[in-house]
Amino acid sequence: MELDSRASGPLPSSEARTRAMLDAALDGIVTIDHEGTILEFNPAAERIFGHASEDALGRQIAALLIQPSLREAHSRGLRHYLATGEGPVLSKRIEVPALRADGSEFPIELSIVRVDVPGPPVFTAYIRDITEVKEREAALRESEAIVGSSFDAIVGRTLEGVVTSWNAAAERIFGYTE
Repeated sequence: MELDSRASGPLPSSEARTRAMLDAALDGIVTIDHEGTILEFNPAAERIFGHASEDALGRQIAALLIQPSLREAHSRGLRHYLATGEGPVLSKRIEVPALRADGSEFPIELSIVRVDVPGPPVFTAYIRDITEVKEREAALRESEAIVGSSFDAIVGRTLEGVVTSWNAAAERIFGYTE
């Protein structure tokens, strides 16, 4: 156990601190080996995907979490990285569909990094469920379409009376462009 001069007692070991950080993370954290076998599946990943950690560990990530239409691309990408050391999605944020335990698909934001450990490559994915973000974006697009296609003048303004939006019907009715 390590000692910390700032604290009144010993600190937990580095491994215990790492485990506590993984458990407290709001994003899903999933680590796989070079064959795609799940090595780490934190509590946030359990909530996001609906699989218990003990059911996910040791399973192939492609079969468990990746949408069927993307499984071959995942396998191809992993093989390409192992052969060349190049991975077009590594260390980038991407949006992809994923698969829940109940079989439903949902959108995630994903970033994957190679973990610097001895031996064959190990990869960690940081995963955020963006279902609510996508739903809000769709609702906004729908609202904008309704306002834009309305035959009624729709004018948005601040509490101070500053005009912030002006649809096509307002242009026709009042004779001013946006």
